[in-house]
Amino acid sequence: MPKRPREPVETETQEEDDLRSRTDRRLEQKQAEEDLMQLAKKLVELGDRTLDRLALSEQLRSTIDAARRIENPSARNRALRRVRIDLRGADAAPIRERLQAIQDPSRTWTPSAVDHWQSRMISGGDAEIDEFVRACPDADRQRLRQLVRNAGKATDAERPERLRALSKALREYLHHGGTSRS
Repeated sequence: MPKRPREPVETETQEEDDLRSRTDRRLEQKQAEEDLMQLAKKLVELGDRTLDRLALSEQLRSTIDAARRIENPSARNRALRRVRIDLRGADAAPIRERLQAIQDPSRTWTPSAVDHWQSRMISGGDAEIDEFVRACPDADRQRLRQLVRNAGKATDAERPERLRALSKALREYLHHGGTSRS
């Protein structure tokens, strides 16, 4: 009768490594789920225009819309868990990056972008204003048209003041999402 090979004897250090790695895996999974829940809460609190800009899947968008309609706290928590489950199925990293870019546009827009858009709008007119509004949907098209028109018609003495007003408006839209008005 052939001898059976001996099973390796586990030492205490191997057991500790296994326990630690299991605990680490659990903590990582718990942290990932908490991050998804925070993202779900942010998505449910966002407005329709911002959600449209995120280019979410239809299933995820409908789940978010359903969660937004619920007012009862316990039912809302269940709906948020459902959003989290749908986020788990989707790739949450690109959604998180797009949301970050929308909520903190200062990371994507530089002061030179203000100068760039200002010169484009003055030389290009309505077509460039429309392009800017597509890039920053919260921008007020009518206000921008008026500022560009005023800067174009200004005399030499008035021109610096009018350009500053246009630059200020562009900075507001680029850095603050266009929510403040002057």
